[in-house]
Amino acid sequence: MVLAQMEKSGPTLLPGDACYMRHSLDKMLLPGDPIPEPEAARAALEQIRDFSERGVKLIFSHPFCDDWTSYPQPPDCFE
Repeated sequence: MVLAQMEKSGPTLLPGDACYMRHSLDKMLLPGDPIPEPEAARAALEQIRDFSERGVKLIFSHPFCDDWTSYPQPPDCFE
């Protein structure tokens, strides 16, 4: 995961392989099978959920098509 403090848009979390898409977070689905450390994977999901509940923007690595429309578009996404 990477948490970036963007100058204009504020804190933004890129959860990477810890959570591929919003659906995974909503359902608390662990990423992949088998998972070598399921407890650590669940803790990462809980941390991502906590960030989201505090208003941190999330940008998933494998979003559904509808998610793309909610992401900032260039050039604004780089600020």
